[in-house]
Amino acid sequence: MTRRITLIGNVNLDLVMGPVDYWPKFGTETVLPQAEWRVGGATGNTALALQACGAPIEIIANTGADAFGRLLAESFGARALLWTTSKAETALSVGLTHGDDERTFFSTLGHLADFSLEDVLSQLPNQAQSNEIALLSGVFVMPKLRKDYGHLIKTLKARGFDVALDTGWPSQGWTDEVRFEVFTWCGQCDFLLLNEIEVRSLFGFKGEDPENMVRMAAEFLPAGGHVVMKRGKNGAIASANGQIAGVVAPDVAVVDTIGAGDVFNAGYIAAISEGKSLSQAVEQAVAMASLAISTSPRRYHSQALRGAA
Repeated sequence: MTRRITLIGNVNLDLVMGPVDYWPKFGTETVLPQAEWRVGGATGNTALALQACGAPIEIIANTGADAFGRLLAESFGARALLWTTSKAETALSVGLTHGDDERTFFSTLGHLADFSLEDVLSQLPNQAQSNEIALLSGVFVMPKLRKDYGHLIKTLKARGFDVALDTGWPSQGWTDEVRFEVFTWCGQCDFLLLNEIEVRSLFGFKGEDPENMVRMAAEFLPAGGHVVMKRGKNGAIASANGQIAGVVAPDVAVVDTIGAGDVFNAGYIAAISEGKSLSQAVEQAVAMASLAISTSPRRYHSQALRGAA
């Protein structure tokens, strides 16, 4: 039986434009060849991928009290019926793509600044379905919820959820205070999904090789916990129960990489929810992310959920 996945976090609107390979002079206009409005935010990106692949999901989020907020809710239909509505404008991220596959973001917090523990609990069931997984993402753009993040994770565990966490990048950087804060969360999580720079920054790794990094990072999680390290063009590597699994990413023509890590999360958690092995989960996640960043309109390839079987 496939385990249900509950996504908790940031859903906002993205305006993706580019490519641009120089920084314009102030006061000038730059015409770019491509622009696309789409659902964004770490949680939104993951939800789109899982929804497209037919995975059993629930989404716990909020929206702004404007047309953009209604657009976000409409994108997820019945899954957005319980979302709370902030009086603030909908959060917006403008993502500029560059020719080297990197990207630059300009974002407003908007409605995300109001998302709170109370908002989450008003939508969270009193008891998880059997082995249900809760995937938390976007914590550093939700300041109210961040203050109660440890309490949220404890509540999820008490209600029978397995907890997966992707912190994203803290705007203030990986200070000692931020690292300590995240460590307190990791000790209660069953899955930790970070990119390589985030793993190095959080755990203070320097010259360690990837296998040693994920193996040592897994020691900070409860027994049996998964540490998954996303490595961009180099694929991904994961550790759980003393096992190591790694996959090299295929060579694809990149359209844009915005949300690649979030789509990776979708592929990995979906595979775990279907009972697939560690290596199959990493393979599936890399396949889904690689397809997403190389297609426009973006595709997630429903067969990716079956390809690692």
